[in-house]
Formats: sequence, C-alpha cells, structure tokens
Amino acid sequence: MSKSTINIFVGGAGTSVGQHFLQASNNSEKIFVADNEVPECLRGNVTHIQSKRCRNSFFDGYQQNDVSFSLLSALRNEIERHESTPGIQIVHSTCGGTGSGVVSNFLPSLRDFLPNAFVHTCSLFSSHGYLDCVLQPYTEALTLGMALIDHTDLTSCFSTEAALHTLLKKTAKPTHEHVNGVFGRALACIESPVASQMLSWTEYRDFFLYNRHRDQHFLTTRFTPIAPTVDITDVTDVVDKLFENESLLISPQRSCRSTACQLVICDEQIKAYGEISKHCCENARVDFRDSFSGGTPAAACISNSDHVVELFNTVCKDFDALWERKAFLHYFNGITEEMTESRMKLDELIKKYQ
Repeated sequence: MSKSTINIFVGGAGTSVGQHFLQASNNSEKIFVADNEVPECLRGNVTHIQSKRCRNSFFDGYQQNDVSFSLLSALRNEIERHESTPGIQIVHSTCGGTGSGVVSNFLPSLRDFLPNAFVHTCSLFSSHGYLDCVLQPYTEALTLGMALIDHTDLTSCFSTEAALHTLLKKTAKPTHEHVNGVFGRALACIESPVASQMLSWTEYRDFFLYNRHRDQHFLTTRFTPIAPTVDITDVTDVVDKLFENESLLISPQRSCRSTACQLVICDEQIKAYGEISKHCCENARVDFRDSFSGGTPAAACISNSDHVVELFNTVCKDFDALWERKAFLHYFNGITEEMTESRMKLDELIKKYQ
C-alpha cells in the first residue's frame, strides 16, 4: 500500500491548479505536466509531456494518442524506481479540450497498464451560469462517462460556480487565477493524510467508501481561510465557518447524507477532535497540519455525500438542452455513440446516490 504519489497536471487549468497546489503543500513528489508549455516557476522540477492546447475542443484532445503514449512511457520509467506502485493524482478540467479530452483518452489506457494503481483525480467543473463555451455540458458528460465513473478510485469534484460565488464577496473581479488558487489550496488539504504518511491511498479510499458502492467515489469539498475573528481553539467555530453561507466548492449541507467526512485544519492549536461528528456524520476524522505557505490558517471539509447529485443533475440538464436540438454535434463527429453511453452512465450514477 503505497503512500507516495505521482502528480499529473493536464491542460491549462490543471497546470494552474497544480502550481498553486505545490506552493501550498510543499509537495516534493514526481510531477508530470501535459500541456503546450510549463510555467516558469515549475521548469526544472517536472517532466513535460508536450500537448497541443485544444482550447474547447474535446475531440482534438481525445485524438492526441501520442500524449497518452508519452505519459504512459514516462510513468513506466518512473514506477520502475519505486518498490511498490505509487498512487497517481491527476489534476484537470472537465470543461475545456485538453483537460477533458486527453484525460478521457489516457485513463482507460492507464487502467490497462496499471490495473492495481490507485488513481485520484481533482476534476474541475464549470460555472453553468456563466458558460465560457457552449460545448461544456457535452465535454463534462463525456469526461464523466468515458473516464471518471469507471476508471478512478476517488474523484474530488470542484465547482467553478461555487468558488466564484464566494470569491465575489471578497474580490471585486475574481479571475480564473483566483479560482485556481482556491482549488490548489483545497487539494493540498485533500492530499494531506497521504502526503504526511498518515494513510495510504487505499486506506484513504476505504474511509470514504464506508458502506458505499465503489461507483460512489465522487467527493465534495468545502474550503475556507480562517479569519482572525474565528476562535481557532474550538473546532465547532471552524466547522460553523465552513458551513456558513455556502462556503465554497460543492459540498454537503447539514441536511445531506454523508457516509464519511474528513476535516483538515491547518493549525495545531485545535484539539476538540470529537466535536466534528456532531456537525457532519458519525464516520468522521479530523486531521491537522502546518499552516499553508504564508502562514494563513485554513480548513477543508471533504465528504462522500449525496449532495454531489446536484452537480450531476446540472450537467444532465444542460446536456439534454443541447442534445434535443442536436446542437453543435458536428464538433463531436465519430464519438456521438460515446455521448449517448455517457449520458446513460450519468443516469445510473445518479440513481446509486439517491
């Protein structure tokens, strides 16, 4: 049961989130970047897999077989240096072309190559109220149906819409970079039990899939900085802050059913371990770690909750609105059958969470 991790950042959004994740976590594990270029701050520390920037074309990304082959070859060389198979963490967007298309091509091949490897994805979903591209409902459904539902062990779902909603209260004009910064810091919380050697990835998955079918492996996340006015010596105050005013990143409300919940608090002063179960669920765990870079205390709440169905329902609703009109299907020539299958898989997944 490996506690080491290989990080793969795919596409522009995935690379940006990964950059913020590394700054927050001080992660020193092996990193691969599949994009057309690598940010200046990452150069020299990563293996770069050249990928054509596909913008919003899922089909162009999906056709990049050479990228999947290069990633698998690089992974093979890296894994040979490990005594046991490391966990694989993939950061990507489901909305654009590179992050959705390349990952949908790569994940099935990865499963064939490493059937026993633990695969965790940090998957970004769009702001459906403010679509950057009308093709996003199609690409999200395809990414879920062709990759995430069948080929991952855990998928952490982040919603751009929820992040923007919260950031607007603090920043006059939040940018994608602001959103990616929040996601990167939240991802550092999610990975913390493995990075600190507390748990293996397999133990982490078993905790969240407590009394649940393996298909129900989509996690929801709350994340918030802890303001100076919050009493960080009392876990109750921190939890109240997390659940205040829909505090970030699709996540369970108190009325939703959660089988497991992890609270990560970036300050060692908090010691009231048992209080979290009163707010979230019985199968709960509290983890502590040093503050993020910059010394800012923060907290995250990661859950396996039926609240994630709201995200899937939104994807299905927007997908159906386009599909009924046969709109923009010429962008997906050759994979319309996969689109139908992906939509059916989403219906089956929603039923399992109800």
